[in-house]
Amino acid sequence: MLAGATAATLEIVRDGDRYVVTLAGGSPGSAGAAAPADCHVRAAGAVHGDILDATFVGVETDTFSYSNTQAQTERRQLRLALTTTSVEVTRADTDGYCGLGATFLGLYQRSS
Repeated sequence: MLAGATAATLEIVRDGDRYVVTLAGGSPGSAGAAAPADCHVRAAGAVHGDILDATFVGVETDTFSYSNTQAQTERRQLRLALTTTSVEVTRADTDGYCGLGATFLGLYQRSS
């Protein structure tokens, strides 16, 4: 599990020949109590060199729903730059997906 400057967590799990990325949260730490903080992203893709490119897939939680059909229609993307000590989310197509002001962009490091 990784944590970022935003109030978000990132998890990457290998699933056969692809990787599944899960992001949850999405508000800058300084955004305050009214900030959108309940966005969930699941995406699957492949690693090429030190870049993981992934396409959103369906996700369902108690408070958030995004169908596989909608994911296939919209083709939203994630791009992560990988190093041995951190992951940087450099692209997250969340406009119109998460609440206004939510973001997952930035550097994530392993939480203790």
